[in-house]
Amino acid sequence: MNTTNKPPNNSDQLFLAIGEFFVSFSNLISITEHLTASLISKDGDERSYKRARIAVSNLTAQPLANAFFSLLKEFETQNWTTNDKSLVKHARVELDTLIAQRNRFAHDIWHLGHPNLPQPSPDAWHRIRTIGTPKHGLVTEFEEITIDQISNLIHNIKRIDTNIRQLSLAGIACDDYRPELHMKFLIDESGTKQVVCILYDSNG
Repeated sequence: MNTTNKPPNNSDQLFLAIGEFFVSFSNLISITEHLTASLISKDGDERSYKRARIAVSNLTAQPLANAFFSLLKEFETQNWTTNDKSLVKHARVELDTLIAQRNRFAHDIWHLGHPNLPQPSPDAWHRIRTIGTPKHGLVTEFEEITIDQISNLIHNIKRIDTNIRQLSLAGIACDDYRPELHMKFLIDESGTKQVVCILYDSNG
């Protein structure tokens, strides 16, 4: 049977959305790895960059994020205001939160409907985590995930990617760089405070 022209159903769209999420996240980690190596080898040559890239290439997402922001601290100057530091701190929290979300997506069990759980809406999947606790024994946590939720996460990945690229410029401009000249706090529609690159925000 030829299904080439068959329009995607909700399940297919969820598969595509989850796949796009993981690819987008992978791109974010790749650029963070490159920029971390660039900060390490800032005063060296191509060989220094290559050695730095070797050093960070086996780091998983969280240790890599820790390394990037630890290096960024080395480029902080006395010119940085309280707001500058708050922007950097919040940008790190956002990346850490995103990494935790990716880990849950990667390690939880996905079900499109399950006989022992309430049935999800047609455009959602259940994301299930079964854990053992000293107090309750076996506990099953589940959350309904929709295409819109995943799309919002992909949008956040792109925003955080832009922030990481922007913050890395501290290693190039040094004393002339201050985060609040290029970044700002923004409250989104849900009331959540976000760090947004000013240029990124103006371009939509």
